Amino acid sequence: MHIALKNLHVMDIGGLSEEIIIDIFTEGGMLPKTDPAPMCPKCEGQTKASTDNSRKLGWVWRCMNRRKRTCSGKANPLSNTFFEKSLINFSDMFILLCLFVWKFPISKALTITNFYRAKREQKQMSSETINDYFPYLFASHNNKLLGGPEESDLDPLSYKDNCDEDLDWENY
Repeated sequence: MHIALKNLHVMDIGGLSEEIIIDIFTEGGMLPKTDPAPMCPKCEGQTKASTDNSRKLGWVWRCMNRRKRTCSGKANPLSNTFFEKSLINFSDMFILLCLFVWKFPISKALTITNFYRAKREQKQMSSETINDYFPYLFASHNNKLLGGPEESDLDPLSYKDNCDEDLDWENY
């Protein structure tokens, strides 16, 4: 289990950096590591991780034959992952995943997610977005699309507050 997940609390989930969250998802098997690299989808040659800041992970697998000008192939590291078609950032997805695992109602998850988005000076998430993601999380969890080992690192987490409306978000 990633060290950042030890004793994780609902008041902490929005304070983790995007880099730590990517590490958590990578360690949990939800995101690929840079090595081993897959074969090129065009020529089936070797690929290697290459920096590409326009990508969500900040890198892409590029074909080694690119230097020889025989192939321009590249592979998206998010292909065939839970995150492939996700339009929200890893921080928001981590928050939603934690709240889903902790069985928060959708309305409360929206409030908490938007609290953290406001702290990051981001636009509020719409109720339509969260209403789209929660069923997707449920289906992905049941179909084992979330990746990782059989035992999820998030499963043993338990919510430490009582989930009542008395969370003091304004003074956090």
